[in-house]
Amino acid sequence: MTSSQSVMLTQAQVYADAGKRVFPVKMKDKQPAFISGFRHGFKDATTSKEAIKKAWATTDFNIGLATGEVNNLVVVDVDDEQIWAKFSAHHGKLPLGPKVTTGKGHHLYFAYPKGRQIRNRQTPGNGFDIRANGGYVVAPPSIHHTGKVYRFTTTGEPPELPAWLLELIAQPEIAANTTLNFNASIPASNDSQGYCTAALNSECQAIATAPEGTRNAALNTASFSIGQLVAGGGIAEHVAREALTQAGNQAGLSANEVAKTINSGIQAGKANPRAAPTRTDGQSLDITKLTEVKPALSALDQLSAYTANGRSAEMRQQMLDDKYVLDRIAILGQWTTLYAAPNGGKTLLTLWMLIQQVKAGEIDGSKIYYVNADDHYKGQVEKLELLEPHKINVLLPGQNGFDTDKLTQLIGQLTKDKQAMGQVIILDTLKKFTDLMDKTASSDFGKLARTFVGAGGTIIALAHTNKNKDDAGKSVAGGTSDIMDDCDCAFMIDGSGPDGHNKHRAIFDNTKARGDVAQKVAFQYSKLDGCTYEQLLNSIVRLGKKEAKAADKENQLRKDIRIDKTIVDAILEALGDGELSTKAILNHVTEETPIGRRPTKIVLLKWTGEYYDQGHRWTVRQGDKNEKLYTRLANPMGDIVSLIAGVEP
Repeated sequence: MTSSQSVMLTQAQVYADAGKRVFPVKMKDKQPAFISGFRHGFKDATTSKEAIKKAWATTDFNIGLATGEVNNLVVVDVDDEQIWAKFSAHHGKLPLGPKVTTGKGHHLYFAYPKGRQIRNRQTPGNGFDIRANGGYVVAPPSIHHTGKVYRFTTTGEPPELPAWLLELIAQPEIAANTTLNFNASIPASNDSQGYCTAALNSECQAIATAPEGTRNAALNTASFSIGQLVAGGGIAEHVAREALTQAGNQAGLSANEVAKTINSGIQAGKANPRAAPTRTDGQSLDITKLTEVKPALSALDQLSAYTANGRSAEMRQQMLDDKYVLDRIAILGQWTTLYAAPNGGKTLLTLWMLIQQVKAGEIDGSKIYYVNADDHYKGQVEKLELLEPHKINVLLPGQNGFDTDKLTQLIGQLTKDKQAMGQVIILDTLKKFTDLMDKTASSDFGKLARTFVGAGGTIIALAHTNKNKDDAGKSVAGGTSDIMDDCDCAFMIDGSGPDGHNKHRAIFDNTKARGDVAQKVAFQYSKLDGCTYEQLLNSIVRLGKKEAKAADKENQLRKDIRIDKTIVDAILEALGDGELSTKAILNHVTEETPIGRRPTKIVLLKWTGEYYDQGHRWTVRQGDKNEKLYTRLANPMGDIVSLIAGVEP
């Protein structure tokens, strides 16, 4: 590690100790490094010492500091000292707080105001920009591309934003300096200018308040309409672009998306110029009817405006790495469904894997929300006690006013508010949140989950298998096929046990995958009488490939024994404690039961051998005249019933 790396690593850890989330930025640059663990730039900013050490140990990086609510930080980024000095002088002295010299200006650090919404904002006419929600700054002692070092010239706790600055950046103006009253009229003496100003203001308000999913279309339509007035000489293009840009930013659209849409819409509008209507009778224009004169965009213009070209860099930053929430089973940013029979170990193993990933620093426990909606009170308390030390959030119906009906609403709201990114929701069990037997309900839940995952969220749903297996004896998903169709990844969990050593096994068998997940994963745990849930959790062992293969083989063996159980029992009853020939066994079984000679003979040969743990139930020796004589094989554990039936005695 170079001396520069050591300095950067030490300072990054100092920030983390202060509770500030950091991420690596390219040396002598402002661009995120996008290395493993930080593929999404500032969105992966962390206080994890392990993640920070791993990142800065690989190469020499600057330090990125996330801004906004996540770090309780708003930064005024001053690039033009003269303009800023004149602008700020009109508002009085600024409170003293951290100040950082940069390559060509300085940063002023302020505390993020609670209850207010502040996003990144450019104010080139005032000599500064704002870095808040959705942004970051390069922090000391990073190195600017000019070679200058970012340095604190003053330190201390970030002060509150001055009232004048807070109002300016929290509630940006979107058109004129006055609020438009849609019931008012513009005087006839200023009809043309008033019409165009009112049109721009009206369009900007429509953009800023458009529902999610319609904002880009609203911006596109507005840009076209205003572009027509620009071409008609009714409004300056730079005024129109600035107002539309602010409206698009306030609506929550990305900078690239705003710029591309405005450019496309205005250019199309300018090709179809129109002038403001004039009045000669001294009357005024009714500006509430402005929307009636908007021409519709052509299908080709709309199609062009909807293209994603130019957004690849932004979209790549929003992509999530194949980071595992459950190691090799559930990937961050996907919807994974785990199916198992009731009491098949799905909850136990899911919680164990979550805890292991949090301990390893792979995921942040505070971003996990485990919804335990299918448990008794004691079980809720036990699991809460186990998850609290790892900062995993636990939601319990009836506690703190929570009920399952609220969760789907909250998932939708997280998506709408753009807060889904990185959040992990565990649904235990899925039937508590949707009707799995109702195709419409399941489909609606699927749409909700897909939207949440599309916004960067993660869902792990625990669900039950059908009581009946398929023709091959394999477990099948309970309910309609919609959940399996809509989710990204699915596993069937097949449990067995206890064996002769009180060991239970669970095999995760992948049935659907999008990403690098394992095809099969096996676990083993001990379930003794009177053991606590913590003891059960601590007994879990993830089996290696060889062990998993052996467990799979044993599991299949036990399935075969269960399938043949009726005939095996009949043969064992015939043998008793004695020794019988093949003919004597076949005669006894066919006379005492409805079982035929052929299936009896097949099972007799199938389960003959010396090793009970390999499924053998009787031994054979050669008698006189080569006659085969069979003897019952002793169970080393003295419990034949449990091993054949797969249940506790």
